[in-house]
Amino acid sequence: MVDIGDPFHLMQEPSPNNRRLYGWLSRRVEAHVVATADAISVTTPSTQGVYESFFSPPHGKVRVVPPLLSLPTPPPPSPHAGDGVVRIVFVGTLYRKLRSPRFLLECFSALRAALPQDRLEMHFYGSVNDCAEDLAAYQEAAQGALFVHGLVDRAEVLQAMVDATVLVNIGNESETQLASKVIEYMAVGKPILNLVSSSRDTSLAALAQYPAVLHVYRTVGLPVQETVDTIRAFVLAKPVVPGEAVEAELARYSISYVCACYEAMLRRRADAGLNCG
Repeated sequence: MVDIGDPFHLMQEPSPNNRRLYGWLSRRVEAHVVATADAISVTTPSTQGVYESFFSPPHGKVRVVPPLLSLPTPPPPSPHAGDGVVRIVFVGTLYRKLRSPRFLLECFSALRAALPQDRLEMHFYGSVNDCAEDLAAYQEAAQGALFVHGLVDRAEVLQAMVDATVLVNIGNESETQLASKVIEYMAVGKPILNLVSSSRDTSLAALAQYPAVLHVYRTVGLPVQETVDTIRAFVLAKPVVPGEAVEAELARYSISYVCACYEAMLRRRADAGLNCG
């Protein structure tokens, strides 16, 4: 059995190697893996479709198994979480071509202008890669309201998610990859601002049943006033996520559920009522 988190040869951004030199070899190696495997698991239906159309494996060989939630039990909020600051938090890895922060930064700038009386902060946790210059330019204009923390301890990131007013997901330009942080966002039960790249963005399906999410389609350049007003209303409303909704997400990505999906694949059968997609 082969488990594929992100596509290899089929992934354009970020490319796993020099495509000009090794593209043919990557395709040959991955085709061999797909052909010789007894069963293959992928994390999204769109990835399943790409592998089935490109490599043409036998029907049922490639199946969807949801990503595993490996988040520790969230801590209680920090004392400063009730200080009246509106904290917008992004956790994840940035890439200029795959997951650019520019539209989010423009939205944040517009929000600060629309909410001059409110204490508003934007926090980035994770590797920024080739987006460092973009973030630095906005940091100067934000006058101490924009924080780039980089790679920090896992416990610090978890605490930041718990203390956040709103968590932000930047949807991938890729139609096959799902940011793992989307699952963790739901597990901590916070409102989620989802910046969508396209109608086939994998985050749309992942967040379809989450009760406190705002989907906003990213555009090139400045956000329109209607978009700013919608985000402003969502941030200030601070919607509450019911505990049962959080429990449902925890179960959906739990060790026991994911194990049952893998076991069904290893036994070469599909359990009745087990919808691993």
